[in-house]
Amino acid sequence: MFKTAREALIVTARLWLWLAVTGNKWSGGWPGHIQYPGMSNHCPLCQYAKEIADEESLCRYCPLYGKWGNYQTCTETDEAPFDVWYQAPNRIARCEAAWVIVDLCLKALEELC
Repeated sequence: MFKTAREALIVTARLWLWLAVTGNKWSGGWPGHIQYPGMSNHCPLCQYAKEIADEESLCRYCPLYGKWGNYQTCTETDEAPFDVWYQAPNRIARCEAAWVIVDLCLKALEELC
C-alpha cells in the first residue's frame, strides 16, 4: 500500500489535516480510507511499518518513531500526541492536538528532502 516512508508521511499528513479541520473523533471517517482501505489501526504510518517489518512490535519502524516530541511512539503515555488527540475533551482540543501531528509529519518530510 505504501512503498516509502515519504508516501506514508504524506498520506498521514492529509489524514491529520482533515482531522484538524473537522475536529472528528474517529479517523476511520476520513474520506481517504476509500482509497486506502484496510490500513492497520486506520493509520498510514502503522500500515507502512507493518509492511516493512516482520515483528509484532511495529512502532520502531514508524517513520515518526522517536519524533513524537518527548516520546518515542504516538501512544507511549497519555501525554503522547495521539493520546492527547484521542482523549481530547472537545472539538477544539481535538483540532489543536491534530495540528501537532500534522506538524510532526511535515517536519519529518522536510528531513527526508
